[in-house]
Amino acid sequence: MFVKNGFDVTTVLTANACRLVTPLTFATLTGNESYTDMWQNNNYEMGHISLKENASLLVVAPATGNIIAKCAHGIADDLLSTTFLSVSCNVLFAPAMNPAMWANAATRDNVEILKRRGIFFCGPESGIVACGDEGDGKMSDVGKIYESAVLSSVRFIITGGPTREWIDPVRFISNASSGKMELLLPRLRQGCHRM
Repeated sequence: MFVKNGFDVTTVLTANACRLVTPLTFATLTGNESYTDMWQNNNYEMGHISLKENASLLVVAPATGNIIAKCAHGIADDLLSTTFLSVSCNVLFAPAMNPAMWANAATRDNVEILKRRGIFFCGPESGIVACGDEGDGKMSDVGKIYESAVLSSVRFIITGGPTREWIDPVRFISNASSGKMELLLPRLRQGCHRM
């Protein structure tokens, strides 16, 4: 969806991701090299540093309990976790894991740590997960992830209070707005995209 809509996409696969999908698949879909290792080209350019240079958004999907924990605690032992630590752009996690893992207190704490640091979340949803269990833990639909990713990379300016339309230098028409709705809008946005 990102490529179809004109975005330049570079993929980073963990070792476990490579067991499910080959880097060649993503390279073909995106038209860019897929990265799996900080030293994969045998050059002196560190992968996580070069990847961050042009990044306007980092999307981690599916975000396992493992990568969420690593990022929450600053563990950088693979290309994805070191890239996370080096980027200055917005980050969106799309969690996907067993419902018991999602409900675990450690996972919930890790998610809250990341949310407090301004990391966005999309999902998870309720449904049947890969292992056959049912509950909260299913990765959100890719369309919803795409929408959340695009919205999380947009900055908004919200103003509040009454509006005044001047008739002349002395008189104006106004409304009785208190500005309370405008103060709630950032919270509503958090509720939608930092679930």
